This record gives sequence, C-alpha cells and structure tokens, in this order.
Amino acid sequence: MINFGFNNFILHNLFLFSINILYNKYMEIIDIFYNDILKEAMDGKVDCYFSFNIHFYNNLMNYNDDGIVPVLNITNRELFNSLLISYVNKARNYYDLSKYEKSIDEDKEYNINKMIMTLLWSNATYEDFNDPISFLRKQIAFLDNDLFSEFVNGETIGYSEILGGEIKVQNIKESIMNETPNSIQIIFTDGNENYYFPRIRYGIDGEVCYIYALQNEVESDENCFQKLNLPRYLALTLAKSALFSQALISFLAFSNIFSNSFIIKSFL
Repeated sequence: MINFGFNNFILHNLFLFSINILYNKYMEIIDIFYNDILKEAMDGKVDCYFSFNIHFYNNLMNYNDDGIVPVLNITNRELFNSLLISYVNKARNYYDLSKYEKSIDEDKEYNINKMIMTLLWSNATYEDFNDPISFLRKQIAFLDNDLFSEFVNGETIGYSEILGGEIKVQNIKESIMNETPNSIQIIFTDGNENYYFPRIRYGIDGEVCYIYALQNEVESDENCFQKLNLPRYLALTLAKSALFSQALISFLAFSNIFSNSFIIKSFL
C-alpha cells in the first residue's frame, strides 16, 4: 500500500529545499554586488581572482563627487536586484566561461559571478549609470536576441557587381570580455580568396540596433580595395577611414541582412 501522505511530505520538503538553494544563490549575487563590487569600485579596482580597473561611485554610499567619476544611481532597489540577478543567470548560460572556471582555483561561483557583474558595469556609459534599470533591461535583451542565429555558420546574402563576388555574413558569439555578446563578420569572396571587413560588434534591443565597435582582426581590407585597381595609398585610406566604418554601418542597417527595420545607435 502506497503512503501518499508520506510521499507528498517528501516532495514538499524537496521543493522547499530547492527553493532555499535557489534563494541562497540569488542572495549571494546581491551580496557580492553590494558588499564587494560597489565598495571596491569606489577605490577604482575590483578583484575577482582577476583584477579589473573600474571606477564608479553609487548613491547608496558616501562619496566625494568630482563630476568625473560616474555615479550608479539606484532608485528602485527591488527592481534593480531582480534585473541584476536575471542578467547574471542569463550571462552564465550564454557565454562560454570554461576557461575562466579552469583558471580559478578557489571560490569559483563567487569569482565568476563577481567577474560577470564587473564586466557588465565596465561597459556602461554615464547615461547607463544614471539609469541602470534601462541599462540592465537592454543588456538582457542583447542576450535574449537571436535574430541572426541563422548566420552562425556564415551565409551568402547576395552578389556584388562592383566587387565582382559574393557577400557573406557570419554571426559570431563573442567572449564575455568584449562589449557585446555578438558580432557580425562581413566577408567578400571572389571564389578564390576571402576578404574580411572589420567585425561589427552589436546588440539588439527591440527595434534598436546598437553598434559598439568596428574592429579589424584580419588585415585584408586593403587587399579588398586593391582588387578594384585602386592605388595602394587610396586603398589603405579607404580601409582605415571613418567613412569606411560608416559605410559598414549603413550596409548593416539597410542591406537584406535585416528582416525588420531598426533604428541604429552608434557608440563609435
């Protein structure tokens, strides 16, 4: 004969035990942020096994406002805490943190969570520190967005008559050390060689696409322009100029990469 009362008792206690573990993990995140990160950031250096030079004050502690160091303005602590916990959990699921976990000998959970939150605020602007709720929502949206997931292996999106070859796009999952969780790599191929344009580090929140950086990781831009029979000095100028960077942003905004319309905001 099955004792349903005893089984229910066991299930109930297992449920409470699981909730307690989850609650403790959440409280550890909050404790790290308020008792460690905020205090250390006021001195300009946060230690989470690795050391990060990050300096900001906050409106919950006394500080000497010099007008230069940003101030984290937390007005709705409950909502802020909820979003911060959500971001940390999503970041842990999104990023490959294995190499950092292998490097950390002790207090792995503590140091990984502290690193995630430290890197989060290292990418914040003065505006973000003043409105951290919007900043956290935006960063969570970046992690949730999977619009370009179909390009993860690289896809041809069209043929360029001017360049005489195909244009490919690849969506790349970035390291947590970078400004954004994703980047777009635009590649021109003539059938024999690939020419890599500067990588576009971006994040999407709703109908807004934020461009944080254009970085040249493969030095083939000049060769790409020389293929057009341009003089070397002109090819090099085009490859390195701000006009070229803006052209890439325009390409990203208006080409058929997008299935929707986006507002483009650039931090360049």
